[in-house]
Order: sequence, then C-alpha cells, then structure tokens
Amino acid sequence: MLLALAGGFAFILLSSTVGLRFSKDQATLTDLEPGQTVLRRWQQQRVWMTHLNDRQREALSKVPATVIRLNSGCVPQTQYCLLSAATTRPGVELRFVSKKPVALGREAIWEGGFINPDNGAIFDLLGRAYRLPGEQHDSLVPIAH
Repeated sequence: MLLALAGGFAFILLSSTVGLRFSKDQATLTDLEPGQTVLRRWQQQRVWMTHLNDRQREALSKVPATVIRLNSGCVPQTQYCLLSAATTRPGVELRFVSKKPVALGREAIWEGGFINPDNGAIFDLLGRAYRLPGEQHDSLVPIAH
C-alpha cells in the first residue's frame, strides 16, 4: 500500500512538471459556449478556439482602419475560429486578453483578442492584426473555419 501511495505521488509530481494533462485538450469545437475562447490542442498543435456569438460576429464585421489585411484570418460570419497559438519564437505563445489593450485607439473595435508577448503585436478574435504606431505585423493564419 505504501508503494502504491509513493507511485501515485510520483505520477502527480511528474505530470505537473512535464505538463501532462488529462483534461479537454483534444475537445471538439462543440464543447465551447458561444462567446468563449479557450486554448486547446487541435491536430497536434496548440490553438486558440473561439465560438463566436452573434454580438461578436456583428461587431467584428465592422472593421476600423486600424486592422491590417482585411482578408486574413477567419471571416466574421463564421461560427468557430481556430488560430495557431504559436509565435515565431519557440516556447512563446499568443495570449488571450479580454480587456482592450491601451495601445489601441478609441476607434478600434475590441471583442477580445490576442497579444504576442514576444513583439507586442495585437490581433482581434479573427486573427487580424491591428496597426500600431511605427510597427507592422502579419495577420494570424486560421487553422480551420
């Protein structure tokens, strides 16, 4: 019994240090509530999954001049948007933020989005990059529509 307890403790310790998870990493899109954005594993890569609700789709269809490349990322009419969490720097992933970043002006529409902690690039929920003063960023590539 002591051996089983020690084995269980070792498993918990090992799984927490190497990041083993037995949760919804492989979950389907239908597990998301409308308006929810989560980081998951999809086809062996980490992605941000968003189930867009009606309000988000309507707001994101009105694109301000601060968005770069309107035809990139997911389309506003889509119900689900999957975007790669990877950045060009190994080990650094995009972060989801619900609060509008200070760097965006008042005219920028913000329904939540992503920030690249490596270079400060800001993206909307559809993966379209925002133009920031003196900077240029590519848009994110959708995984699936």
